Amino acid sequence: MNRLTLVTVLVAFLVAVAASPLTAQDRKVIDEKELKEKQIDITKLADDQLIRVEGKVISVGEVKANAAKAAKAMAAAETKLATQAAARFQEYEQALEREVLQQQRVVAAQHLKVINDTYGVLDPNTIPAPENDPVVSKLSVNNGQPGDPILITGTDFGAQRGWVRIHVAEAQPKPAEVQEWTPTQILASVPDVSGIPDSYNGVLRVETPAGRQSNMVSFRFDPAMEVRIFPPWYQNTYRKCDAWFPGTEAGLYTNWTADAITVGHSHVWLAFGCSTDDEFHENVELMNNWTVEHVDFAAIASEGGEADASITHKYEGTSNPYVKVHYWVTAWDWVRYTLSVYVKGPKGCKYLEDET
Repeated sequence: MNRLTLVTVLVAFLVAVAASPLTAQDRKVIDEKELKEKQIDITKLADDQLIRVEGKVISVGEVKANAAKAAKAMAAAETKLATQAAARFQEYEQALEREVLQQQRVVAAQHLKVINDTYGVLDPNTIPAPENDPVVSKLSVNNGQPGDPILITGTDFGAQRGWVRIHVAEAQPKPAEVQEWTPTQILASVPDVSGIPDSYNGVLRVETPAGRQSNMVSFRFDPAMEVRIFPPWYQNTYRKCDAWFPGTEAGLYTNWTADAITVGHSHVWLAFGCSTDDEFHENVELMNNWTVEHVDFAAIASEGGEADASITHKYEGTSNPYVKVHYWVTAWDWVRYTLSVYVKGPKGCKYLEDET
């Protein structure tokens, strides 16, 4: 065979080899070092291409399938976390309201018993109207918030129901709701007024249907308190690890509702895991006597891995809503968590200057 013939045969062989697709067995297994050094985008590799990560040989197709499975699991986890966060806030809010109402009912019942023990069933028509101005000699409490019962003791109130008025701010006095009225005792409750950020040293007085007014008695109005969720999106910093090579996912996911923010971190394609921190509501100070009541947190991570998240910094009972969350994810894993900061303060008042 002459040289020309040999070259021709060799070229034909190489062309034939190049034209034949390589099977998974024929292809070289690409390790993570080569992937990183050559900046190979594994999303553009054939599904049957084998790669070696952490000593484990796996096909690109398996990696993609695992990523798709993880995405589905993360979406389910987000739905579950968000639903549970909303339910927890509603339960917390209702529990606080029930506690306040129960305390008010108990005290009101005690005051009512005092009146009933004194007067029994009172017929106002059998008692003449007082000839003197009413006099308030004693209050069961010297301060209270909307709905709190007050037992007013004195003389010359008369049997016909009049009014109890309380100054709760610089504005006109507000009428208190009257439950019982007798010549010497009145059961009333603090009027419901919102938008007052702090306690107000006001006064209380009694007025009869004939227009007679009592002496004024000092009474401190305490604003009603309410619980809200601090805006989940307000001044946050999220951190994620860098991808080791192109085409890999060092995923960061954020979403929020009125009840919570959901944050997700995933390293489903990375050779190594990592850990770092997310920070929420940085450099914020609540105003108008609002404070952090409770920080609600829950996390769900991929099964079988070592991913998780936890709170490392929070300041309940202060005006600082800052929270730091530390998370860690191992290779191929993910974690999703929800965070809600409950703040408590005067009803109808802003807790941020730029609150919408």
